[in-house]
Order: sequence, then structure tokens, then C-alpha cells
Amino acid sequence: MKKIENKKFVVGLIILIILSGVFIVYSIFGRSEVNRGLFTPITAPQNITVNKLNINKLPSAIPVNSLLEKNTLITENDTITSIDKPGVTQYTRKFISKKSVDENYTIYKKYLKNNGWKILSSLENKNLRSLVATKADNSQRFLITISENSVSHKVSVDLTVMINK
Repeated sequence: MKKIENKKFVVGLIILIILSGVFIVYSIFGRSEVNRGLFTPITAPQNITVNKLNINKLPSAIPVNSLLEKNTLITENDTITSIDKPGVTQYTRKFISKKSVDENYTIYKKYLKNNGWKILSSLENKNLRSLVATKADNSQRFLITISENSVSHKVSVDLTVMINK
């Protein structure tokens, strides 16, 4: 009788150890990194209004209408306004260019210099160029990013103007 009781005790103990092990392993590895607090999930800002524009209509604050290429694929065309910061609006137009990264960079840099924009910073890498400029009164910021996809070799141009009224 004692052997059977000892076997039951040993089997029960083994089951308890296995269940405890499963619980410990699950609590360490079974939950996602987000649930374990290792990563903070990125959430979209809740206090903005996005207005998608017709692709044929240039956002009103983008000042380079004469420089835009004809018959290009427009990938983004919108305005974003902040509810928390009244008077702050972002105007964005993104498109696929038929020109090279260098050609676009030269065109937009010349435009900024000739039209009263002060270039605050620039980045010049092989497949990426960017310009950040401001108006003299700091009421407007213009961010121009030009990049070439390393796989498709398509050149993307991102024109973004931020206005603080």
C-alpha cells in the first residue's frame, strides 16, 4: 500500500512541477513583447484631423506648383490639422518622380534659395536627400525629402509644409 501511495505522491509532485514549469515558461515567453512591457506600441495621434485631398488639387500651402512634374503617381495628398494646437497645419504631397534624386534636390534647393526660404539643414546621401527650410518669421517650415527605392529604383519626393498661425 505504501508503494502505491508513494507512487501517487511522486506522480502528483511531477504533475505539479510540470504545471508550474509550464506556467513559468508561459509567463516569460508566452506573452508578446508589448504585453510584457518590453516595447511601447506606437499609436496614431488622436487629436488630429486628416483631410485627404483630390490628387489633382495641390495642398494650398505647398508653394512649388510650377516645379511639380506632370503625369506622376501621387502617393499622398493631404492636410493635417492639430486639435490640441489650433493654428498648426501640415500640408503634404508625395509623388513618384521621373527625375533622379540629384535633379530633384538641385531643383528644390534652388527654389528655396530664390524664394525667401532659409535652409536650416540639409542631408545629402547617395539615395536620400532632404532639406529643411523656414520663412524669416518662422511661421512656416518646409521639409523636402527625396529618396530612391533600392529595389524598384523609383524616386519618391515628399513635400511637407508646416504652418504655425
